[in-house]
Amino acid sequence: MGVCMEVTKAYLKANGYEYEETEDGQALRLGVMGLDNMGQAEVVVIFDDDDESAALRIFNIGSPVPASKKPELYRVMSGLNNDYRWVKFSIDEDDDTIEAAIDAVLTPEGAGEIVFELVNNLLGITDEAYPRIMKALWGGDAPFIYNGNTLN
Repeated sequence: MGVCMEVTKAYLKANGYEYEETEDGQALRLGVMGLDNMGQAEVVVIFDDDDESAALRIFNIGSPVPASKKPELYRVMSGLNNDYRWVKFSIDEDDDTIEAAIDAVLTPEGAGEIVFELVNNLLGITDEAYPRIMKALWGGDAPFIYNGNTLN
């Protein structure tokens, strides 16, 4: 476990976030409740071995994506990826689930604050995007929205 992870743990604890460290000591899991659209989510912060970067992920957004819905979801996620430059939405081809991602370069001096800010950004953006994802997954054609403008 590196310095950036230790600094992040201290910062999260000081700011009221509870977390669980993974068995391999490489990641933190943060369960968050009370989101407007998703209800709850788990953010996983995976620290790289070099102690200079981290990957923040929300896995398993919704249920596995049926093959028939993938084209529509790719279209919707493309729009989301254009609208939200900090978060990347994708389908994990191993288990056909949707995930949201942010990557960060870290320094020991700012790791806690950076991760804290990015956790909140990841949660806020994913929660805001959730209705569009669910509409594409379960509710028919979702509009293609780019920079806040409906294109179809």
